Amino acid sequence: MPQATPRTTSDDTSREASYRDGSHGGWDAVWRDSATGPSIAYTETTPISVKQLVQRGYALDLRQLMQERMAGRPPSEWRCLELGCGRATTSAHLARIGCQIDLVDLSEAGLQMARAIFAKHGLREPRCHAVDVRATGLPSDSFDAI
Repeated sequence: MPQATPRTTSDDTSREASYRDGSHGGWDAVWRDSATGPSIAYTETTPISVKQLVQRGYALDLRQLMQERMAGRPPSEWRCLELGCGRATTSAHLARIGCQIDLVDLSEAGLQMARAIFAKHGLREPRCHAVDVRATGLPSDSFDAI
């Protein structure tokens, strides 16, 4: 049986090109589209989707690992950097326990979405950096987790 070939539009083609060349245009479109799409992965309540359940599990595993490595330091002293954060769902879970968060993403639209999620849930505003993860200019030794 012949394989179906995915249909692409000129928008898809230009978006793919922007992913490869490191520009933010394609990612801005992804985050704008997702703002009106399926439910957001971050929730403080009982997860109502597989996406929320998986994201919560990942964040809880990361939190446990960090607690083991932080030798009794309280979460309010943990400096966390999320690279390629998009809407920063994982970091929102860490901010919920008091971590200091820095976010890096090429897409200002993704960072705006992250800021809105943090504000909606009363989380401390993250420091946002709209830069390429390959050259952030941030000193790596100033973070406890990247």
